[in-house]
Amino acid sequence: TDPDAARHWQTAMYWRYETNRALIGRLADEGVLAPGWTVDTATDMLLALISNSVTETLIVDRGWTPQQVGDHMARLLHSTFVTRPGDQPGQVSR
Repeated sequence: TDPDAARHWQTAMYWRYETNRALIGRLADEGVLAPGWTVDTATDMLLALISNSVTETLIVDRGWTPQQVGDHMARLLHSTFVTRPGDQPGQVSR
């Protein structure tokens, strides 16, 4: 209900979205965005995956270290959004 807090949250979410969109857009421009994703859908998914509740769940509720969260999140994001030479559309990279 605090208008200043609401404005700050909107600004923070805007820049988080735009930063993610730029990253996903770069993957698309470089031709390595994994099959099945568009810039829009990958940006939305990335925004959800890096939400504060994901980190809080892993660190507070599950006892992960920040290093573990970073390592595993990097692995997840790379394997989800980046294709490798020779990957076939719809193929899951391991």
